[in-house]
Amino acid sequence: MVAGKVDLRLRLRPTRYRAGLRWWHCHPHRVDPVTLDIRYPEDAFNPESNVRFSARDAKPSRAMWYGAQSATAALWETLLRDVIGDDRGGVVLPRSTFAGLRLTAMRTRRELLLLELLPAPLRRLAESREAADNWLALTQTPSHIATHAATWNLLEQAARAGVALDGLLWNSRQAGTAQQRPVVGVLYEPPASARDLVIDPTITPVDLTDPDGEALIAAALAEAGLWRYQDDLDAIADEPDSPVEPKD
Repeated sequence: MVAGKVDLRLRLRPTRYRAGLRWWHCHPHRVDPVTLDIRYPEDAFNPESNVRFSARDAKPSRAMWYGAQSATAALWETLLRDVIGDDRGGVVLPRSTFAGLRLTAMRTRRELLLLELLPAPLRRLAESREAADNWLALTQTPSHIATHAATWNLLEQAARAGVALDGLLWNSRQAGTAQQRPVVGVLYEPPASARDLVIDPTITPVDLTDPDGEALIAAALAEAGLWRYQDDLDAIADEPDSPVEPKD
């Protein structure tokens, strides 16, 4: 597969992940006071997502669902993606920033075909060293638009080959330490759908403004040597009107 003059030739050899794979998902949680319906359920795919490896403008268009392998990575990919500490390591993060957000552990309900855009697997998948390097660059570039054409071409390649590619995996650009680079990923609808996801029955979803939620935020910040200011400006604001989208 070649997009322009950039070598992105890739062998389409996705890995089979058995049912039960755990993903962490940070999302708005808003209950309609009349119908009691959840406006943005944890298994909802977003048809308007336009972030890294978006397939919104592919043919056919595909909605996306985004997850991370750990609670910490899910927070860094969404709520914490823009935080920068001051000279003391403090971060201003009012509670209004995460009012209405929930962190949910999900499990997959069926086997999934996922393409691993990770350093070692790309040595097997890429048709050249340049292609491997270019795919790794796409997983880390701050320009999400730069990843879209490659995504569309990859999904077209899968369709031509008759491969029902459920999604992609790569190393988080936002989270990680020298000892660990968390994996994040996306599922595409189709072929994946909300039917393929279920809340992990062993882990209770956490509202981020609850004590347990604030503890998770503190733990994620501590991984970077940061801490959150507690001040009188913390006030619960209106809940988000649209799904929380990871930017990387």
